Amino acid sequence: MARGSVRRSLAFRDLAEFEIPLPPLPEQRAITHVLRAVQRAQEASERVVAALRELKKSLMRHLFTYGPVAVGVRDAVPLQDTELGPLPTHWRVVRLGEVAEVRPARTPKEKHNLLPFIPMALIPENGIFIS
Repeated sequence: MARGSVRRSLAFRDLAEFEIPLPPLPEQRAITHVLRAVQRAQEASERVVAALRELKKSLMRHLFTYGPVAVGVRDAVPLQDTELGPLPTHWRVVRLGEVAEVRPARTPKEKHNLLPFIPMALIPENGIFIS
């Protein structure tokens, strides 16, 4: 029913002539009740996800400040001030190249069949599963 080739438009008089199904009022209210319940459940789920994200951030901050110790004993962990912030005194701050081999981004073609290889661009930032 729309007119035009580049910017299609619909006249109000055409829109007013649309036929739409209109259930009886009690059924409309029942539909509204179900939709509100679904919306409330979705909002509650979003709040839970947000709370879990905050909990994860807090736990990661605790882990990288005090190490893998229970929250109740964190005061017993001696800390040192570093350029990265406070860390347990028995930890060392080192450059990545001191503890890992950083390889070039590409694997030679002759090794593609011998080695499993996933380019960094295909590794997701927000998950651990790679398809």
